[in-house]
Amino acid sequence: MQGNRIFYALAAALLISQLLILIPATPVLAASVNVLPPSGPVDETVTITGSGFTANNPYTIIFGYGTSFEISVGRGVVSDSGQIPPTSFKIPPIPGGAYTIRVESFGESGEHVSRTFLVVPDIELDQSYGSAGKQITVDGSGFASGKNLILFFEDEALGSARTDESGRFYDATLTIPESTRGDHVIRATDELNNYATDSFSTRELITISPNAGAPGTDLAVSGTGFKANRPVTITFNGDIVSTPSTASTSNDKGSFTTTVIVPLRSNGDYEVEASDGANKAKASFTVVAGISLTPTVGTTGTELTVTGSGFSGQVTVKYDGEVAATTMTEATGDFSVSFDAPPSTPGSHIIIATDGINTKTVTFTMQARILPVPVPLSPPTDTSTKPRPRLDWTDIEEPELKVTYSLQIASDQDFNSVILEKEGLAESEYTVTEDEELKPGGKSAPYYWRVKAVDDAANESAWSSPQSFNVGSTFSWGNLGLYLLIGLGVILVGLISFILGRRTSYR
Repeated sequence: MQGNRIFYALAAALLISQLLILIPATPVLAASVNVLPPSGPVDETVTITGSGFTANNPYTIIFGYGTSFEISVGRGVVSDSGQIPPTSFKIPPIPGGAYTIRVESFGESGEHVSRTFLVVPDIELDQSYGSAGKQITVDGSGFASGKNLILFFEDEALGSARTDESGRFYDATLTIPESTRGDHVIRATDELNNYATDSFSTRELITISPNAGAPGTDLAVSGTGFKANRPVTITFNGDIVSTPSTASTSNDKGSFTTTVIVPLRSNGDYEVEASDGANKAKASFTVVAGISLTPTVGTTGTELTVTGSGFSGQVTVKYDGEVAATTMTEATGDFSVSFDAPPSTPGSHIIIATDGINTKTVTFTMQARILPVPVPLSPPTDTSTKPRPRLDWTDIEEPELKVTYSLQIASDQDFNSVILEKEGLAESEYTVTEDEELKPGGKSAPYYWRVKAVDDAANESAWSSPQSFNVGSTFSWGNLGLYLLIGLGVILVGLISFILGRRTSYR
């Protein structure tokens, strides 16, 4: 019986144990935390939720647990269902890296759960698009603390900065280089190879030089931000002005340079446009009145042609203030008129074209001409003359110009002591006047004379070679016999008169 009792007891125990196995167990829920997003830059909004916590326990949420950047970002009481309601906060300014988010509940059955959030670098541009040559500024966060960093445009290093203790930098500058149209990567990389990127879109741009001028002006056109290796067409107010000789193709960076000629247009503002077939850029050019001169250098009588544009109505052309020509403009505002350069002194002379509103000037340079040297003819050298000699020389003739002569008589061969000087003599001869009568001096005191030609454009010849002559005394031994005969005649007449007088008295 005792054995049966033991058997029944074991059987009962076994049965109970099997029954216990068949009874389902009540599950124990583990606390969990969800962090969204799991990574992001400074100022990113992060949302935390929790479940499986002990109901009605107080809780707190700590960001950066265990670091010097530790802060509480949320607190409250676990709900009846063990939930921690969504809690959102922004990532504070801190260096990049992994940070612990710890959720703790308090009480006899308190729980704590930790999750990791990764702070990543980030940069912001003050402008997201623009043309080559534009300067932009870059701000950054989430980099290593107190480190140098480099700014890249694509793979070209173009700027630098240094982060502060919180891994941030501000107002780093970068100038957009020549680049094709479209998006380009700007990257900031610190010493620990932490990096962030942003996108900048290069746009097309043209510049022209000059911005104003007359038709016929050479106009330099430069462009950036176009498609690479594309032919570029230049138009002026819609008309194509690029020619086969001025055609241009953008380089592999989307840039080009060419020169075109401003066409005939009246005064006003016009659009200059460059196009690669897909992209266009424009600039404004102002047509103003202007003139040109052909030739710019010449002599008296040279035919001068003044061409102008941007004028209206009647145009008056003046040379040194004197009217030289008048003409009417074409409908396009251009004109052309010719005239002969008038007699004027060598050097610069101003030519003015005006329509009463527009006035433009150009400069003409009158070249000096050397006239032929007059040749002295009379008196022959080393001869004796009267005190009022007649001086004669060869004529100098110039077409369309009046020629006069300058004469000098001196007592020395170097003409340091000029006794008589005459200018503007119209004839190729001169007779010394009574008031200018030369003193006799004979061969021991000769005179020297020379002459040069001058035209009414102030062109001159050189002086002729000095010629000598002398002025003899009014008394000479050659006339002595004549003077003796005259004297004897006078005496004889006197004696006869005396004798006849005495005879008369005796009667």
